[in-house]
Amino acid sequence: MKRSSCNVTKVVGIVLAIFSIFYVRKCLAGKALFISSGIKVDYPLINLENSEVIAYVTYKGKTYMRIQYNVLTEETKVNGSIETLK
Repeated sequence: MKRSSCNVTKVVGIVLAIFSIFYVRKCLAGKALFISSGIKVDYPLINLENSEVIAYVTYKGKTYMRIQYNVLTEETKVNGSIETLK
């Protein structure tokens, strides 16, 4: 009798240990905090006839860069820079 109760106690202890390990890992997994940097990219003009896309990169209401991309020729034109935002 004494031996069987000891075995039951060991089995229950092992089950509880395994359960607590997986429960703790599940609670801590996947936590992240995303904060916006304030940089916005707007695509106000998508010209399907000429296959061109124009994008503006803005920060705090001021436009820092204009990007023009031609889908057919894969040509990119960039006016401005975001190097000053560091």
